[in-house]
Amino acid sequence: MKYYYIKSLEKILEHAENRKIVLYGTERLSQVIYQHFVHMNREVLYFVDENYHEGSLFGKEVRDPLDLIYENKDEIYVLCFMMKDHGAVYSKLTGYGLLFEKEFGIYGIGGYIQKFDAVDSMLGFTRLYDGLTGFKVYGDSKKKNTVKIMTLGGSTSDPSMGNYMTWPEYLYHELKEKYDVIVYSGGMGGYCVHQELLKFLRDGLALHPDILITFDGYNDVGYQVSVKEHPYMHRYQKKFYDFVENHNPMAPDTLDMRGVRKIEHGVGYLETEDSWNWYQGIRTIHAVAKEHGIQYFAFLQPMQDTGRAVIDESITELKELYLCEDMRVRDILKGAAEFADGCRKYIKNDGYITDLTDIFDGEADVYYDICHSTDKGHRMIMKHILKKIKPVMEEYRKC
Repeated sequence: MKYYYIKSLEKILEHAENRKIVLYGTERLSQVIYQHFVHMNREVLYFVDENYHEGSLFGKEVRDPLDLIYENKDEIYVLCFMMKDHGAVYSKLTGYGLLFEKEFGIYGIGGYIQKFDAVDSMLGFTRLYDGLTGFKVYGDSKKKNTVKIMTLGGSTSDPSMGNYMTWPEYLYHELKEKYDVIVYSGGMGGYCVHQELLKFLRDGLALHPDILITFDGYNDVGYQVSVKEHPYMHRYQKKFYDFVENHNPMAPDTLDMRGVRKIEHGVGYLETEDSWNWYQGIRTIHAVAKEHGIQYFAFLQPMQDTGRAVIDESITELKELYLCEDMRVRDILKGAAEFADGCRKYIKNDGYITDLTDIFDGEADVYYDICHSTDKGHRMIMKHILKKIKPVMEEYRKC
């Protein structure tokens, strides 16, 4: 078995410094993480789980979470890897007096990702990078006469995901030898095509890119992150506004809004296939980019269930976790192939969209979980994208 999660765990453990690790929970994901720690020669002090009554796991004691109250908080770091109920665990551990990130961390199956530290009024959430909200910048943004490339997508384009160097950064390093180039890496974990569209309209156009690249698809399978009848709305936005709606009064004495009864999200969409929803978003991005003189390249990303990559047993184990324990994600995994087939019907007639779903066929060590890529995977993605955009880049070759 290969231990692809190690890169992610190395970043996560930076918060732990030299403290002893306590694993919260005994479910299968936590057990998978424990095996990785063993491989890394990183000792786990014990497990905590109030619902586990066997006394020990892997020879480690399983205690009640209440025992954490009596620990020296400067000596331990509590790590929780769970499929769901993160909010409940967060409330419990903060209730015990533990400080989030400083003394405990909570992660899902995707492992390390830089925290989203801002609510975004249009997109649901975003990240505050140094100098520019929502974009990690590679290159000197103050330099004149540079080629501006903007990349958008979900976690598979997110510059922090998994503690790996992602394809937008690889693209920058590949291009900077021949071109004066800046890459605005705007991929954000959990964004679907409509978040990309809205981000491009609001923020992308203001940065005046010469080339726009989107790399996506997975988050659009089965409307997994957007509200199906309101695809421009992220699920987190809906959750946020539901909270506001249930905590009256709303907006009193403002613009004659004195009798607000509910929050509306638009007329609502008729039942549409997820592939058509994705394609409509891509078409709209293309139309806007074309009107503003921006070269646009769209890429349908590779997904395990749409190609024939060589999958290690450790990744198969993670997939089985999803199939057994998360009904919504199970439906997404099963619907990926149908989604990709639907997308291909629209792609074949549009020269600006490229199908990359099969680029990992026959390749091993390209995924580190059910959808995120390793260094090798990101390099392969970059090479395919570079091949497509190279004719345009030749117009900007350094003198």
